[in-house]
Amino acid sequence: MNQWQFLRYIFVCIIMSCFFSGLAGGEAAQPIVVLCDNRVDEAAIQQLLVTPACLETITYQSDVCFEKEEFFYLLDCKPGNIVDASCLLKSIEYLKKKNKFSVITIARDFLENGISLHFSFESFWTFKKIKIHGVFQGKNFLGHCYVMNRGDCFDEAKHEHSLVKIREMLLRDGYYNSKVTATFTKDYKTKDVSVNIFIEKGKRFMVGKVSVQVLGDEDEEDYYRLSGNITRRLSRRLSSQRYRKDVINREAVALKSYLGRKGFLQTALELEEYKNDHNLSIDLTWKISIHQKRAFVFFGNKFFSKKDLLEKMLDFGRSAWLLPASLLAEEITRVYKSKGFWNASIATQEEKERSFFIIQEGPRAIIKSIDMYNVAHFDQAVIRKHCFRKLLRNKYYDDQLYDEAIRLLANRYLHEGFLSCTVVDHSFVPTKNDHEYTLVVTVDEGKKSYVGSVTIEGYPLLQEEGPFKVCNGETPVVFDVKSIDDQRDWLVSHFQSKGFTHPRVKPQVSVNDTLVSIVWQIDSGEVVHFGKTVISGVNTVLPFSSILSLMGYKYGDIWDQEKVKRTFKAFKDLDVFELINLSPESVGKDQEKSMILKIQPDDPYEIRVRSGVELQHVRKYQTFNGLTYKIGGTALMRSPFNVGDVARIDLDFAHSHREVIARYKRPIFCTAPLMGTLQVYSMSYDQPGFVGSVNNIYRLTQNGCSYGLEYSADFLKVGCFAGYEGMTTHIKDPLLQESLIRAINFQPQLVDQMVNYFFVEPTVMIEYLDNALNPTSGSLTLCSLKSMIPFQRKYQDTAFLKLLFEQSFFVPIKFAVAAFRFRFGHIFYRDLSAIMPSERFYLGGSHSLRGYEADLAPPLGVFVDEETNEHVVPRGGRSMANVNIELRFPIFKKFGGVIFHDMGILSSDIFADFRPHNVLASTGFGARFYTPLGPLRFDIGWKWRTESAVERSYAWFLTFGQAF
Repeated sequence: MNQWQFLRYIFVCIIMSCFFSGLAGGEAAQPIVVLCDNRVDEAAIQQLLVTPACLETITYQSDVCFEKEEFFYLLDCKPGNIVDASCLLKSIEYLKKKNKFSVITIARDFLENGISLHFSFESFWTFKKIKIHGVFQGKNFLGHCYVMNRGDCFDEAKHEHSLVKIREMLLRDGYYNSKVTATFTKDYKTKDVSVNIFIEKGKRFMVGKVSVQVLGDEDEEDYYRLSGNITRRLSRRLSSQRYRKDVINREAVALKSYLGRKGFLQTALELEEYKNDHNLSIDLTWKISIHQKRAFVFFGNKFFSKKDLLEKMLDFGRSAWLLPASLLAEEITRVYKSKGFWNASIATQEEKERSFFIIQEGPRAIIKSIDMYNVAHFDQAVIRKHCFRKLLRNKYYDDQLYDEAIRLLANRYLHEGFLSCTVVDHSFVPTKNDHEYTLVVTVDEGKKSYVGSVTIEGYPLLQEEGPFKVCNGETPVVFDVKSIDDQRDWLVSHFQSKGFTHPRVKPQVSVNDTLVSIVWQIDSGEVVHFGKTVISGVNTVLPFSSILSLMGYKYGDIWDQEKVKRTFKAFKDLDVFELINLSPESVGKDQEKSMILKIQPDDPYEIRVRSGVELQHVRKYQTFNGLTYKIGGTALMRSPFNVGDVARIDLDFAHSHREVIARYKRPIFCTAPLMGTLQVYSMSYDQPGFVGSVNNIYRLTQNGCSYGLEYSADFLKVGCFAGYEGMTTHIKDPLLQESLIRAINFQPQLVDQMVNYFFVEPTVMIEYLDNALNPTSGSLTLCSLKSMIPFQRKYQDTAFLKLLFEQSFFVPIKFAVAAFRFRFGHIFYRDLSAIMPSERFYLGGSHSLRGYEADLAPPLGVFVDEETNEHVVPRGGRSMANVNIELRFPIFKKFGGVIFHDMGILSSDIFADFRPHNVLASTGFGARFYTPLGPLRFDIGWKWRTESAVERSYAWFLTFGQAF
């Protein structure tokens, strides 16, 4: 065999091998488009998988960042599983919900034991965010003009339309020479577009000359005076003012009302604006068309002003000028009688353009008392107080107040089970005095109704739970219409907690004499489960595995709205997102709710600057020592390592204190998500001086670092911090140092020395509050145990263990809230003199005993100055007990009031001072103004006893937040 024959033989073998290989494995299919323009091609998916096959391998490629773990999470088909067209279709539906991919293609290859699939993703450009430059105020209003939402497919036409809307808004504010330009910042990793809008407002235009043209059916001379009055009116309000379209529109409405009061009911306004670039002004020409005049002239009116009566005329609109004066007089008479002028009479006279109303008001009826007939169930005095109080307080009769009283009366009977109660009649009986009457109300109470039975069809066991347990007891229960709503709410909540998201609950109520039977018909629907969570757009903030660990639910769990709220809170607590939106999709055929998560990262860098003034401290029993400066700032760096971490530095400086704190918070994603916090700090503050002094006792400096882990659940928060802390107590005045050391009971060798400690502080908080800022129900439990161990052997006698326990309760009582708090603290092992002043327990101030100034509750130290005068200074204690009781109630709208009683006791030597005669108490009241940041609080409390003659018996405080 020669060389050419050998080569031909090899070529033929290769061809045959390829041929038989193709027969065995099948042909590789061309990529097929399964999603395009947000439409899933089901026919193409059926073509890919005509029959079920084993999926051996699956790969993908994407032109944007798309994590492998997220890709496999969204697929319903895994390598090694048998897949079919329906399984692949469900996966494509999940991928579609990301709202990022414009085209998805799939290439299929046949292998020896199955198939392989390769996905290709092509995404569209999406709008990320907008930044407005050149404007310091009103950025949010201008930003609302942008018509694209975050995550939408970027559209040039919508972008241009948004710029037009921004220019129009600037025009409405008088910026006629403004310039609006835009640039784009594109992120090719995520295919996101950030829009930068640059605004040059230019100078704002003013309102220039104001001229008025009045046109009508009469001669122009007849409108000359009217035109002059309107010109003066508009010039006074608009000329030389900044141009604003909303102000001009408001003046147009006021002008229409003014013309109506003048009798011109058929008017039309037209405004022409002339731009004057030379003096930056807008000249206004008002064109007023008047078609008919009819003036209303009133005589004899005292109770209602002319303006009030004209408003009644204008209630008829433009047709008022067509109605005869007699008909208008009847309406005015009705209004007078509704206010108690029962003898009012109105005579009318008409001329060509005027209607005259001669009013005789007469005396106004006075309601002196209320008599009730056929009222047996209630005490009449109670009825008068709760239902007719406003009518009696007003003294004069008023239809509106009477209707309100009758409505309150009917509701009171209805809530007591009198379903057929009606007001049969009411009459007015004259008294001995002129124009005074007794209102006599005749009531038909009917029979009192009781709950006969409550049945829940199909769920008999529920009749022994919740509000139904009372209704089916042996003691008859009065039927209250409100109980129907309570039972419905309970049933809906019960079935929703079982995964039935939209239960249909319908009551059938039947009345047999005095017994009411309630039958609840329930269509619970089908149980809904959590579907997969789809992250809309591209996620670049957290790894996908970390996002899954933050979810308070799992795929397939029964639907629970509380789990959704818990998940939202977990994302919010990270403080790295500007936008968080977690919402369910509509229920599909498989009764699964896919969750759509939209998250947008906040700005990675942020600097905040703050400045202000604060009260330095108080002296001579709440006489202010003056104001001092306070400046500070915060620097933030969000997600520096793309794991949801935050680095933060806080700086605050004032005359009496300094704080520098650097924190690094990083979530630890595991079975139970934890938050790790590394903290380095340096703090210094002055302890306020003794009473009567402007000086401070000592300056405390704390430097240290710590690391802690925190775990948060629904109502539980557990944390443990450990680290190093160095403390120095410095007494400023060396001449008074010895006397002050004795006064505060402190070891002299610890003064001006840096004592270094290793500390461990575990904390447990259990919170069942409806509102953290202003709780109205629930409880709060807090317990901490702090251990301080000195590094240096010579300070070993300063080691201690500090226990603090706090328990609060909040109980709603009708419109008020009763609040209770108990605190107990104790420091183990050491004498008081070896404990740093900052670690001791103190009482007195806005959060403990409100009859005493801050930290000035006994026992106190006695200080002797250079002039041998004695003063008291705060000393603190090893053991502390404190009880606070409050009654919080609303007063008017956002204002509320508080009545409180505080008790407490301090002990320096274990519990030796815990005796009845040492218990301190104070009682007082306070006011609250509720703001979005919390209540602004003013409290004033009085001591039950004073220790000295010069001691003031009360103290007052003004601060933010509730006392507890």
